[in-house]
Amino acid sequence: MVRISSGSAPPVDLVIGDRGWQRRAIERAEPRVLEDARVPVVRPVDLVLLKLYAAGQQDLWDIQRLLEAAPNRDSLVAEVEAEVAVLGESAIATWLRVLG
Repeated sequence: MVRISSGSAPPVDLVIGDRGWQRRAIERAEPRVLEDARVPVVRPVDLVLLKLYAAGQQDLWDIQRLLEAAPNRDSLVAEVEAEVAVLGESAIATWLRVLG
């Protein structure tokens, strides 16, 4: 991941992934306009997976906020659970801790 910032605009994280699940996350990204540029933005499920993969304290806090803000938390949880196994046992354990 590379963080890009310019002037007063909020920073943007650019994901460069070499794993299949990361490529799928980028392929599923939805186009958004940021600062007059059209950029792909990963879906909430993929953002949770990326954060589980990174597994820093801030990432875990971010996941909790994403779950709280989700219009349909149960749907987001189900999407993550359908994909999390590809990240491995450590990520599965982290996911279970986040869910409490």
